[in-house]
Amino acid sequence: MPRPPLLVLRAAPLPAYTSMDLGALFGGSSAPARLLIERDQFVLDGQNFTVRAGCVHYFRVHPDLWEDRLARIAALGLNAVQTYVPWNYHQAWNASSLGPARVDLDSPSRDLPRFLRLAHGLGLRVVLRPGPYVCGEFEFGGLPAWLLRDGPIELRTDAEPYMGHVERWWGELLPRLRREGLMLDDGGPVMLVQIENECAASLRPRVLVAAGETARHQSGEREREQRESRESRRGEEQRGAERALRICYFHTGVNTSRTHTWDP
Repeated sequence: MPRPPLLVLRAAPLPAYTSMDLGALFGGSSAPARLLIERDQFVLDGQNFTVRAGCVHYFRVHPDLWEDRLARIAALGLNAVQTYVPWNYHQAWNASSLGPARVDLDSPSRDLPRFLRLAHGLGLRVVLRPGPYVCGEFEFGGLPAWLLRDGPIELRTDAEPYMGHVERWWGELLPRLRREGLMLDDGGPVMLVQIENECAASLRPRVLVAAGETARHQSGEREREQRESRESRRGEEQRGAERALRICYFHTGVNTSRTHTWDP
């Protein structure tokens, strides 16, 4: 008995999105921008801005697929992408020197600046989450195991030697992003930088203040603020509001008219 003919169903191909297509559709300007907070609303260059972000963890995606994954975020109608930056992914243990390896931000799978430039080309803003503790179901929450090599250490505190290690790590990461023009006020995509992760339940605010001040210093944010303060002579009340806002998020170029604070 002859077999019935095999029926093959073919789905229509999905539309192909390229960085050029989506960049033209959603923007991607390299002009310096300004993020404000007014009456509990983000304001980006004079327009109310609602952050609609999706997560893409570059360290879990082959670098050849970064642009594809980011294009899918943009095609969904989102306007931002957020990602962790695991410290132990970028600074492993060097078995030869028996010490921390050099910070790696250049090898293909660790080229964070390239990932951020791809996002920018697709018109996506970035919420960067460099920890130092990121959780993210990542080994040791993204902290390097070599932190434990010299005996007991108080992790996720403002105590030494932990904060000294954090300062050296961020001293490599954040100035690099500033030099490459990846911060919002330099025309780049990074509009928010979140310090720590899921911290309110386990950390005292003074720890966040210490980490936030370190991040602002390493990124050049503090120096920029001081320069602008001299130029505009802003009052102490306004500067205090900015510092309070940055307890959990520090912003690359932000002014605030209203914020909520914790009492350390």
